[in-house]
Amino acid sequence: MTRIPAAADRRRLRFLRAVMVSAAVAGVLLVYGGSVVVRTIGLYDYVKSDGPGWRGHVLTADPELGLAPVPGATGAQILPLGPELPVRFDDNGFRVPVDDRDTLAGDGPLLMSLGCSFTYGAGVRATDTYVYLAADSLGGRALNAGVCSYGAAQMELLAGRLVPEYRPDYLVVQLSPWLVARSMTPFAPSYAGMLPAPWFYESDSVLLLHPPVFESGSLDLDLWRYRGTGRSLPDFLSFLWNVGIPMYAHDDFAMAVYGIRRLTGGLPSPSEDAGRIVERVYGDIAGVCEASGTVLIVLVLGRTCDPVDIPWNRLPEDAIVVDAHRAMLDSLAVRSPEEYDRAYAIWRGDPPVLVDRHPNERAHRIIAGALVSAVLSDGARTPPDM
Repeated sequence: MTRIPAAADRRRLRFLRAVMVSAAVAGVLLVYGGSVVVRTIGLYDYVKSDGPGWRGHVLTADPELGLAPVPGATGAQILPLGPELPVRFDDNGFRVPVDDRDTLAGDGPLLMSLGCSFTYGAGVRATDTYVYLAADSLGGRALNAGVCSYGAAQMELLAGRLVPEYRPDYLVVQLSPWLVARSMTPFAPSYAGMLPAPWFYESDSVLLLHPPVFESGSLDLDLWRYRGTGRSLPDFLSFLWNVGIPMYAHDDFAMAVYGIRRLTGGLPSPSEDAGRIVERVYGDIAGVCEASGTVLIVLVLGRTCDPVDIPWNRLPEDAIVVDAHRAMLDSLAVRSPEEYDRAYAIWRGDPPVLVDRHPNERAHRIIAGALVSAVLSDGARTPPDM
């Protein structure tokens, strides 16, 4: 009997191991690649649907804010059942009218607004937003710094940047329950992909602000250009190559790193103390306003037929608190979810269909009226039933 040399045994063993490792890697890549294709199919179907979205590169990733307007960008907001809504940002990132002829140039007060899509004016034109309407009524100018998906953390950061630079006469800061909730999680709402955002955490009983855990991988991908192309295999393969693979590969790797950091204690847990967040955010903004000679207006906005529970004891004592949501409720003949949506949501089509629950033009007019009344009366902080 002849025996195979030991060296040959080792070579064969190494070869078998290499085959097994290669097969395992190929299997993992095949499964992962399949998952990317399946998820891309779902995203492709959504982009081809009549759902909301954006046309053009109007928002980009930001290492501090999570996302921010692209300076000087023009594009459109895509809404179901109707034409796209033109969108424009000026060179400083403020939302402005598409037509320069609509730009306010009065010598009255300068109003700056901070908030989420309710302040930005999702679903309405820039000239129909409450800050534009209020500034126009007062013969002044408007700086709309509202951005979709923003929370309380971004408002605090932006106030620190913008108020000392522009020194507005009035800073209108949105107060809504979801703004605080968004600052208690590392991720913001997004149409596609993960959207990291700044969030609050506690360390040694001190409330601190954590920057986004990574930069978004979807905002700079032009996925919405596929809204106008026909469905076909070449079109899908182009979408897979240009959108699906880069977005999911980026997000999956970043989320894996994020998960490991959470498991190993490399990242703190988000704060669950909403009251402390309110006190810090609006208190810090009040301090910035005081240093710049700006009057702070806290604008209460809700999105249901129920009143907003205002945390009076957490707000700065010298802030003007305008409960615009109560003004909207008081304008209803009947207070019910159906009546609220009928009056203040966005409807399109014939017959009209509810397509979006952001404030419509009528809602913005009521909000602007409440804001103007507060400015003209130089507002007083008077909690109800106190």
